[in-house]
Amino acid sequence: MVPRILIVMLIPGEISSWLNQTNKELCLRYCAYWISLEGRPAVSNTSNIKIGIPKSNVFSGDQLDTLMQRVDDGEPL
Repeated sequence: MVPRILIVMLIPGEISSWLNQTNKELCLRYCAYWISLEGRPAVSNTSNIKIGIPKSNVFSGDQLDTLMQRVDDGEPL
């Protein structure tokens, strides 16, 4: 089974406010949150689906490392 996660990033309307890219870095400002979709039932509605994401599920580099390690160890997300 392939793990599925949903990542939602909060961004302002002006792209220059949240993204800066140079030859040396890619900097994203504001915040992203994640939630595992594992075990969620299939739905027939594909246009509007509400999913609650806890604010404690901040998606960061450290969190990505943790998620990847869990997948590698066969643990649930």
